[in-house]
Amino acid sequence: MRRYVIVFVLFTLCTMMIHAESRGQFTFNIDFAGTHKISGSEFEGDAESELGLSPGLEFLFPLSDFFMLGFAGEYQFERGIDADWASSSAKFGFMPVYITSKIGFLPDEALNPEINLNIGYAFMYANDQYEGLGDVNGGLFYAIGGGLVLGDKLVANLLYRYQTGTLETAFTKKKYDITQTQMSLMLAWRM
Repeated sequence: MRRYVIVFVLFTLCTMMIHAESRGQFTFNIDFAGTHKISGSEFEGDAESELGLSPGLEFLFPLSDFFMLGFAGEYQFERGIDADWASSSAKFGFMPVYITSKIGFLPDEALNPEINLNIGYAFMYANDQYEGLGDVNGGLFYAIGGGLVLGDKLVANLLYRYQTGTLETAFTKKKYDITQTQMSLMLAWRM
């Protein structure tokens, strides 16, 4: 699966590079408390993840007045989880790299409603209190949502975010699936 995502990302990037005009967008996400789930053959547990912050950068290529396609990345600062199966000081984060698409409905208006779809790969990292259980790896990332573009520069979107990863225990080498879901407010400055 990972190989197909990488090939798809590279193909899309090469295709977009042909188009000369591009725009950058600095993003800042406020990730609301979400659900952090670990599941495997012998254990399943849900936890509430804490509020987090995620700065990022998107490169957008307008393909028409209504549609932009691009690629992006962001860094999610570590956030904790509230669970009886994890240390209170256990923290984790993701670094998504993704393809983004944006559909605007009123491009010539001061307030332009926009739909946003992101899909890619999220590298996962964690501190020693979380990784003490084993090694973490990333997985699928997607986000979908919508919002407003104000004056072609300021962007505010509400997104549903879904990220996956895996945990392989140090001694028994058992694998567990990690799923992180949350709502996020994305504020951006489009150049």
